[in-house]
Amino acid sequence: MRTLPDNDPWSTRHPLVTPPLSSQARNSSTPRFGSWRDVVDITPPMREDIEVDMDLAFFSDALSDDSAKVLVAGPRGWKTTASVLAECSAPDGEYLYSVGDGALRWAIGRRRQYSGHGDTFPVTAIIQSAANATSIIKGSHEPSEALDNLVHREKFSNMAYVPLDDEF
Repeated sequence: MRTLPDNDPWSTRHPLVTPPLSSQARNSSTPRFGSWRDVVDITPPMREDIEVDMDLAFFSDALSDDSAKVLVAGPRGWKTTASVLAECSAPDGEYLYSVGDGALRWAIGRRRQYSGHGDTFPVTAIIQSAANATSIIKGSHEPSEALDNLVHREKFSNMAYVPLDDEF
């Protein structure tokens, strides 16, 4: 999420307020953030059924409220995102996985809208994030700067955000 242009509406949600983040998950075109309508600002639908639309299939399942909260926290960094994810935790890991999975799927899909189909950044970022998690578990208070450097290198310029004029 931190690689999106600063002027992308997904990067500029209202200031984070916890709990709850319900005000974070809103925009003008849908009752709450997390509908496929939130992605057609830069990618028009090519098929009537977005589940078979190669560019929009990432977004065919609406985000849960908790996944939307995690996604909205993403541009604010790993500590904020981890805190919001922890607030969404349940006694079993299955729910936590589904919350994270939804947010990650949408984050990768949004980045793909800018980068196209051959983007390797998500895999690299996941590997670096795993290394950072390991260092935090071992007692480091801050993860290595490698991920921050990678994000800085892979960040899209504000000129990349070109919203469509059409309403879908």
